[in-house]
Amino acid sequence: FNSTIAINYQIPEPADVRLKVYDMCGRVMATLVNETQNTGKYRATWDAVTFPAGLYFVRMKAGTFTAAKKITLLK
Repeated sequence: FNSTIAINYQIPEPADVRLKVYDMCGRVMATLVNETQNTGKYRATWDAVTFPAGLYFVRMKAGTFTAAKKITLLK
């Protein structure tokens, strides 16, 4: 992606949702979501214009569900 990325996700039941971006060293670079959300579809946006190009990980935790995706920031 180039500077801004939108992350779409769906919550099947109300849950505490945490959506964070990490660098390759495991440091939290951004917290996109940190709240209880109801059932539904959501979109979180990360504006990475001030971050250096490279590999990052987006990690989502919602209730007992956890997932991580690798993303590449190109400049």
